[in-house]
Order: sequence, then structure tokens, then C-alpha cells
Amino acid sequence: MTIRELLDAVGMDRTTVYYYEKEGLIHPARQANGYRDYSQTDLTELQRIKLLRRLGVPLEEIRALQAGERQLPDTLTRRLAELECQQARTARDQDTCRAIRDAGVGYRELDPNRFAAPQPAPQPLSPREPEPFRDAPLPLWCPWRRYFARALDMAIWSLPFLAFVTLICHTNITRHGTLVSWMDLAASVLLTLALEPVCLHLWGATPGKMVFGLRVENADGTRLTWSQAMARTRRVLWEGTALYLPLVSLWRMYKSYQEYTDYRANGWDREEEYHYIVKPGHWRQNAGFVLGMIGCYGLSGVLALMAGFVPHTGPLTAQQFADNYNFLARYNGDPAYLLQPDGSWAESDPYSYVVDFSGGPLPMTIETGADGFVESVTLREEWDRETFLAFWPEYDMQLVSIAFGAGEGGWWNNWGLLYSLPGRLEKQTAFEPFTLAWGKVRMECQVEMEGFLSGDPYLMVDETAPRSEGWFTFTIRGAE
Repeated sequence: MTIRELLDAVGMDRTTVYYYEKEGLIHPARQANGYRDYSQTDLTELQRIKLLRRLGVPLEEIRALQAGERQLPDTLTRRLAELECQQARTARDQDTCRAIRDAGVGYRELDPNRFAAPQPAPQPLSPREPEPFRDAPLPLWCPWRRYFARALDMAIWSLPFLAFVTLICHTNITRHGTLVSWMDLAASVLLTLALEPVCLHLWGATPGKMVFGLRVENADGTRLTWSQAMARTRRVLWEGTALYLPLVSLWRMYKSYQEYTDYRANGWDREEEYHYIVKPGHWRQNAGFVLGMIGCYGLSGVLALMAGFVPHTGPLTAQQFADNYNFLARYNGDPAYLLQPDGSWAESDPYSYVVDFSGGPLPMTIETGADGFVESVTLREEWDRETFLAFWPEYDMQLVSIAFGAGEGGWWNNWGLLYSLPGRLEKQTAFEPFTLAWGKVRMECQVEMEGFLSGDPYLMVDETAPRSEGWFTFTIRGAE
């Protein structure tokens, strides 16, 4: 018979039946799908346990009776003696209460010596008070611990996808934040479906549940099988969170909270015969959650920063320098031109038409030494009266500096290249010569011009000047 049929027949609640099974007092069979199949023997055994527990027989005695270590007449004789002692003690207490009431004295006039109850006679066989007839513990109320445990799990499950997007695909999250966020949510749901069942099957808890002292198991104390854990996770994601879809997810979580309030268990636990083991709350659990979330978001930030690390470090060939430059150009935007190893430029998409009012990319000279490694890179731009408007090429200087600087250090040098060197160049005054040393690289900018009006960050031809011409060079090389 099913659990519902058994409960109707025996008149017990589900939790108590599971508790007796966990204590080894009944042993239902299992069907192929994992559900319990209760027999008439199980029903009879539960009826016996219910009767004896109502009479106050301890569970230890019932277990001993099942094992043949005790005889029922002896157990009932002992229990009768306990009940008789309890009855006698109750009668004496009733007589004392009646005498105090009939005397009509108040609390201040009560004489304890006058109304002291006589000492009870020696009690045979160590009588004991009957235990209340509810052996299974009440489910503990912990909705917020469960919610924050799942929030921590989702933060952890998002890290593998973020690592793939940043370290493998080198996606600039600041440019594709919305798309990456949606993809990250989808990946987190899929990873939850893949990893949570494994954690529940092996350890009975996910990382978030471990932090908050939660564990999910079968009613008999065994771990969930993989198929059970998979079915439970699938129901939680669909019924409990609606796959984290906006608004719908909030509604489903609210309904799940109401269900938990009514039954102290949600459908995916109550109907599938799972239950929570909950440790008492402690401040260390809250501290663990805060530290875990800080760690997840901190690692996410580090991964986002590492997405911009150039592919080549150490001494660079012309090809590697061009790869670094093109990587940075793509990371920061959609470049119309890509750098070639000889310093020339090629359209990034030969089948598209490029409109560039700046006159195209700056001419670049890449000098290599006898060993084939790049020694210096120079950008040059010339202006005349037809230029009309010239812009300060700060962005081009930054890309060249980062791409070249990677050749003067190892992998760790990327941190400074991306998040320190550009700031140093931004501080330089537009269209003013400067010399700048950063780490193992030296940068030199030379500017000469005549007949231009200086703006920031551009130059405009002075129509009143008899002539307008000038040039700009930016050279970067390894420090000697």
C-alpha cells in the first residue's frame, strides 16, 4: 500500500511514520521507482507501536520486544506498577490541594509544614512518566536560511561560466553586460541542474546548505540517489523559482514561502518523502554566507579584469605584437582596421564598406632586432592645411603601449599594463611633447605644428595663418 493509504489506516502523521522507519521499527519494501510499498505487516506493526506508545511504553522497550529481548507480560507488569505509583502520587496531591483550598488560607498565610504532602513509598522498578505520544521531531522553521543557501549556491555555480567567458572567450563584460548577464543566469540554472544532484547524492548538501547547517536526506536517514536528487532539483527550479525568470520567479518564490509556512515543507520535499536536517542557527553561519558572497563577487571581478589580458607576453615577434594590438582593439570595440606584422593595415571585414572621417589608422613602424623580436614601435601623423581637424591619438598610444609593454614582462605584468599604464598616458597634455617611463618601457612623444588652433583633444586649422603644417610621433621602446 502507499503512504497515503497507510496513514489513513493507522491514523498517524507522515513524519511519525518516517521516524519509526528511521529508528528501524518498520521496514517497508521499495518499488522499482524508489517509492515505499507498505505491507499489512507494516500496518500491524505500526498499530502495535501506536497502542503501546499510548500506554506509555518507551520506544526502547518496544524495540526490545520486537527483537525478542523482552516479554510483553513483563513489560506491561512493569508499566502497571509505574501507573499505580503515579496514580497514588496523584491521589495524594489531590488530597493536599483539597485541604489547602478548604482551609481558606492565602499565599502569605500558607504553612508548608502543615500541608506538606507525606513522602511517597519506595517506588518499584523505577517508575517513569509516560512520554508524550509524538516521537518524530517537528520540522524546524528556516525559510531564510534555505533562501540564502540557494543564493550562495547560484553565485558559486555562476563562476565556471564567467571563467569561460572571460578567460577563454575574452569577452569584455562592460560592453556586453546585459547579454552576459542573461547567459550567466541560463548557465547557472543548467549548472545547478547538473551539480546540485551530485552534491545531494554524495554529501546530502550543497555548499550553501553546508554553510547554513542544512542537509536533505530520505526519511530513513539515507542519502538521496542521483535520480531522486535530480528529480528534486528539477522541481525546485521549476516550481520554486520558475527558472529565475523576472517577476514570475518572485511570484513563485512567494507562493513557495506560503506553502512552507502552511506545511513546514514544500511539495518537492513533502510529496517525495524527503526531509531537512537543520542545525541550530549560529552567527558563524551568517559570517560564512557573507564571506562566501564576497569571495564569489570578488572572484567574478578578478575574472572580468583578466578578460583583457593580452595573449602574448615576454619578448615579442612582429606577429605577436600585431596579435596583441588587434586583441586589444577587438576587446575595446569593433575595429575597422587590423594591424599587420609589417606595420600596414587591413580592413577587418573586406566585404564591408568602412566610413572613416579621421583619415584611417595612423602609420606605424615596427622595428625588430637581429633576434627577430620587436625593439621599438613608432606612430606618426602629419598635418597640413587640408587636414582641417586633427585629434589627439590617445587611444592609439594606449593600445600600442599595452601591446608592446607585454613584451617587457611576464603574465603578472598584465595587471599594470591594463589598469595603470593607460592612466599615466591620460594625464599627459594633448599635443604637448612628453617623455614617460613605465616599468621596463620608455615612451617619447614629439610634436611640432604651425598654423593650428589648439583645443582639447583636437587641433583646428587657423584660417588666418599663412601656412598650416605639423607632425606628431610617438615612440615606445624597451628601457636601456
